[in-house]
Amino acid sequence: MAFLELAPGEGLSYTARPPTAEGAPSVVLVNDLLGEAADWDAAVAPALAAAGLGVVTFDFRGQGASRAAPGRALTPGLMAADLRALLKAAFPSQRPILVGQGVGGMIAIQATLRGAPVAGLALLNALRAPGPKLDWITAATPLLLAHGGPRLLREAWSPLLSSEEGLTDLEDLGDGPFAPLPADDGRLALARGAAAEPVDWDPPFEQLDLPTLVITGLQDRMFLDREAVNRQFARLPRAEAEAWPEGGYWLAQEQPQQVTRSLIRFAASVARAAA
Repeated sequence: MAFLELAPGEGLSYTARPPTAEGAPSVVLVNDLLGEAADWDAAVAPALAAAGLGVVTFDFRGQGASRAAPGRALTPGLMAADLRALLKAAFPSQRPILVGQGVGGMIAIQATLRGAPVAGLALLNALRAPGPKLDWITAATPLLLAHGGPRLLREAWSPLLSSEEGLTDLEDLGDGPFAPLPADDGRLALARGAAAEPVDWDPPFEQLDLPTLVITGLQDRMFLDREAVNRQFARLPRAEAEAWPEGGYWLAQEQPQQVTRSLIRFAASVARAAA
C-alpha cells in the first residue's frame, strides 16, 4: 500500500498492482461517494489482477485509510482533482482505464474532461437524471448519516438499491445499533460536500471521445431513469452499453464475477484500439 501526500497531513491511500500480461492495460477503480477501496478489493480487483491487468484501488479523502484535514470541504470538485493527482503519480507514462461506480463514474468523467490522460471509461450505474428526486436524495444522505450512520442509510435504502437476489438476509434488520456519525467523520464530510456542491450529472458527454462502457443494473429502483440513461448514452461518441436485468445498484458487490468479465472484455477492446 502506498500513500500520495496532497497537503500536509492529507493524502490518498492506494494500492497499485502492475500488469502481468504483456500489453495489458491498467484499470483504476473509482469509489462511489460512500464507498471504499475494500469494496473492489473483496473480489473485483483480485480477479482483474489475476487476468493480467494492472489494477489500482484507492480511497478518496474521507474514505478508508486516506486522510483529510479537519474542516476540509470534501466536495466532488476536490475528489476529481485528487483523482487527477493520483493518475499523474501512478501513471506518468500510461493512460489507464477508469472504472467508476455511481458518483465515482461522474468523478471519473470530470477528471477526464479536465485533462486527465485516460484510455477508456467504464461507468457502473453512473448515468442519472438531474432533478428534484436526485436533489432530495443528495440532501437526505447527510441527514440520515448524522442520525443513524451508514447502517441506517443501508437498511432504509437497500430495498430500492439491491437486486431481488441481494435482499436475502433480514435477520439483523432493525437490530442496530444505529450510531450517528461523529461530526468529523470523513463519510459525513463527503455527503455534506456533495450536498453543498452537487455532482454535475449532465456534463458535456459529447466531449468524451474515448471508448466508454455503460453498465446499468435494471433493478436499481432509486436512481435509474432509463429514458435519461438512453439520452445521455446517445451523446457519448464511442460508447457501448450493457443492461443487466438481474443487476441492482451495487454491481461490484452483488455481481463481481459479471463485472469482472465485462471489464476484462472491455479492457481488451481498449488495448486493441490503442495498438
